[in-house]
Amino acid sequence: MKPKGAAPLSVKAIRSYSDRKKLENLFEKHKVSTERRIEILTKAMGNPAISYSCGFPSAEDRYNIIMSSFIDGIWKPSFASIKIKGL
Repeated sequence: MKPKGAAPLSVKAIRSYSDRKKLENLFEKHKVSTERRIEILTKAMGNPAISYSCGFPSAEDRYNIIMSSFIDGIWKPSFASIKIKGL
């Protein structure tokens, strides 16, 4: 759910989503293109460096990879510290 007073596609609002279907519904509601979805999600994750070992994936494949990373929360600092402690 989006925070009160936040614009629907603001970084703060996007970061509040943890359900892929709800986030995709938001993008569809606002008619956001695949390329723009990639930009928004990347910005919401703090602009991480992303490399693709499969060469040059299509925009749809890049979107699915980035969406999965976003929903999994691997970009969140708390997730990273848990993983490091668990080694």
